[in-house]
Amino acid sequence: RLHFEIRKAVKTTGGITLTGRGCRVAAFCGATGVGETTNLAKLAALYNVHQRARVALVTTDTYRVAAPEQLRVYANIIGLPMRVANDARETAAALREFQDYDLVLMDTAGGSQFNLEQINELKGIFQSSRPHDMILVLAANTPIEDLRNTVNNFKCLHPSSVLFTKLDETRQYGALFSLLVESGLPLSYVSVGQNVPDDIRVASAGLVANLILEGKEHRG
Repeated sequence: RLHFEIRKAVKTTGGITLTGRGCRVAAFCGATGVGETTNLAKLAALYNVHQRARVALVTTDTYRVAAPEQLRVYANIIGLPMRVANDARETAAALREFQDYDLVLMDTAGGSQFNLEQINELKGIFQSSRPHDMILVLAANTPIEDLRNTVNNFKCLHPSSVLFTKLDETRQYGALFSLLVESGLPLSYVSVGQNVPDDIRVASAGLVANLILEGKEHRG
């Protein structure tokens, strides 16, 4: 009964859906150190290799030293085009360049959830680029109050779903469940390790229920 109630309380998206009718743009945002870039690379590889989709990458992360180079390494390994955008104008230009692709994945600079100035900069970029999917990346081993603060301060970006990372770095998943229920945001993906592209799963309510009740991953 508890398994059923948990499944009923959790909303999921089924992941990024490619319709075949134009380019889909999915942007990723989140606090520092949650694994945003690594998991973007996992999804890029999955869509390119397994779905045979034409995928391109755009990064606006010019805050961290060598941040674009980190994504470029992944892009070169997978064989994907990538552009670095320093502002909203360059982001819009990059998206126009890739408009014939099936999927564009946008990386952004991770920062403190309390750095409202940086979050407002992201808001300006997204207002011009208008991504179809805005995925908020959160770490499962983050305390619940910090998760709440992150969601509250990033809500001005209008996230469409949550991607929870670092499921392999905790055995306490109550905060994950509480955050999803309290925020009402659906869950799109969960990340279960460092390996690209293997350690990422499309989220399901059954997966969340098994994490809560059994402390282990479940794909149903």
